[in-house]
Amino acid sequence: MQNSGLGNAVNPLLSLVNHGVYSIPMLLMVGWRGQPGKKDEPQHMIQGQKTEPILTAAGIKFGVLPDFIEGAEEALEKAVEHMKTNKAPYAFIVKRQTFGDYKQKKIYNNDFPLSREEAIKTILEYI
Repeated sequence: MQNSGLGNAVNPLLSLVNHGVYSIPMLLMVGWRGQPGKKDEPQHMIQGQKTEPILTAAGIKFGVLPDFIEGAEEALEKAVEHMKTNKAPYAFIVKRQTFGDYKQKKIYNNDFPLSREEAIKTILEYI
């Protein structure tokens, strides 16, 4: 999600990850628009400055995702260990241009197409 989405998701996110409520471990990937020290649009700068403090205030452990494969693999292993051990989320803050272009190698056909509404309705029937 973009870091602006993180600001919008605080309330439901806290319910999902809080040990007193659901305690669901999850890996968050948060795009860092408005990263301090980088040129960006003015509306992104405030959110960029607040991304780390929001995660800290929410009690969500985080780190900046390294932009090289060995560092990313090591960081992911540590994040998975944290999630398993603590039954808690971990967030990677992702700087601009961390990921390169990617071309999907194989096209997959979806034999079971559902609209978003149909998928939600199906899930709710089983809860």
